[in-house]
Amino acid sequence: MNDHRYNQRTAEAASGGRFFRFGNVRMLNIVIIVLAVSLSVGYLALNNQSSTYGFRLGVIERRISDLEEQRKRLDFEILGRQTMGNIESQVLELGFVPVSKVEYLNGAAGAVALNSQ
Repeated sequence: MNDHRYNQRTAEAASGGRFFRFGNVRMLNIVIIVLAVSLSVGYLALNNQSSTYGFRLGVIERRISDLEEQRKRLDFEILGRQTMGNIESQVLELGFVPVSKVEYLNGAAGAVALNSQ
């Protein structure tokens, strides 16, 4: 029996004593709790940031959809205004008259204007 105690004390002395004493266990528990709380807060922060980005992305996607619908409406409106009937009515509203005879001028040797210097 004495040999067993002697061997146990010798092993403790060689290893620097017991690591898990009462104070060390308490400190280990505190470190584990602080680590768990820190990880939980970090997880919540990342989750909140992710949901915020998801919300912003949804808003942007709805805006893109609205703009695409508006572009389609404007394309149809442009097509409607480019019809021949619409163009003829606008020409009459602006006071243009139809041309009956077209006359072309030939420029002499390509000269368009004279330099008066």
